[in-house]
Amino acid sequence: MSKAGFEQEITNYFRQMRDVLLAQANAVGKTHTGLIGGHRETLIREFLSPILPRRFSVGRGMVFGIANRSREADIVIWDSSNYPALQMQDHQLFFSESARVVVEAKSNWSSDEYENVLLKCEAVRNVVPTHAPNLVIRSLASSSNCLLLRITLYMMA
Repeated sequence: MSKAGFEQEITNYFRQMRDVLLAQANAVGKTHTGLIGGHRETLIREFLSPILPRRFSVGRGMVFGIANRSREADIVIWDSSNYPALQMQDHQLFFSESARVVVEAKSNWSSDEYENVLLKCEAVRNVVPTHAPNLVIRSLASSSNCLLLRITLYMMA
């Protein structure tokens, strides 16, 4: 297979995955905002888990350092081969040395939500040394669908 053919295969794969994620994200309907958000966060975690190198795992919880801790994070990608996570009922506690990416998933942005995300960025920076860029916003959208899933990433060393 040529390089161009391989690139097209990969592009098609991720387009199909996007369509599946959008359909699943909308399947929850217009119920409670918190339930919709939790559902979409789970979809993102389930999407990321199989495509990451085996060394990394995907969880939800807080990142702890020696003197500080982050706020609750929707998605944490951490080095599970070299560090444990402390399992709680519905979340985990991650050692700052293990955290590689912290993701905040929001279906809708308001100025209050944006301020909250910035506070979470600051809390993560206070726990884990970051390298620029430490705030990246990506959008997952479909032209045939009004859903816009915004994800904020905090990149760690």
